[in-house]
Amino acid sequence: MLTELLDRHCPAVKVRRKAKEKMPWYDAHCRAARRQARAAERRFRRSLREDERLRWMGLLRSMRALYEDKKTRFWRDEIAASKGDSSKLWRAFRGVLGNAPPADSDVHTADDFATFFNDKVNAVRASTAATPLYDVPHRTTTTMTEWRDVTSDEVGKLINAAPSKCQSDPAATWLVKDMRGLLAAFLYMLFNKSVMMSYILIPCSSVLKKSLDLSMQYLH
Repeated sequence: MLTELLDRHCPAVKVRRKAKEKMPWYDAHCRAARRQARAAERRFRRSLREDERLRWMGLLRSMRALYEDKKTRFWRDEIAASKGDSSKLWRAFRGVLGNAPPADSDVHTADDFATFFNDKVNAVRASTAATPLYDVPHRTTTTMTEWRDVTSDEVGKLINAAPSKCQSDPAATWLVKDMRGLLAAFLYMLFNKSVMMSYILIPCSSVLKKSLDLSMQYLH
């Protein structure tokens, strides 16, 4: 009975909600100025007096000037804060140009997402159930089964061909190149022993990897 009365006197209706433009600069001062302007408009609509109309127009001009000032200050601060971050800077420019993506009003729960992805996976499996298995042909790949000991001369050539600057070097590159005769005699033994024992010190792993990469480029 109660449901019938509600359906008769206040039936359910569909309301289309229009997505509003996102205005991150809109604050309490803007809301107060809008309330004053709307109140002045209502007073003018009731009285139709000229002085009330002029007061309403004055509040409207003040409200629009406040909006413009707030918007300009906000985006100017956003652009200044985005210095050095190109992605954040482009987002700020899109907001200035009015191209910011509208806020999505749809609300999805975790169960909705889980149901969607489960249905999608099941649909893909059903559509490919009759597809025969792919026969992967055997391919011959190049493997490295043994290491050749590096020589002191090769290490010396690699040091001499090193770039002028390297962030991993604790010493100046020119000094390392000048002392390559002494360093090569130690480094080639370090490389050979490390590879032979399959043991590489963690601080030296990145340096050794770069050295091996350079050696492969040099030998080819």
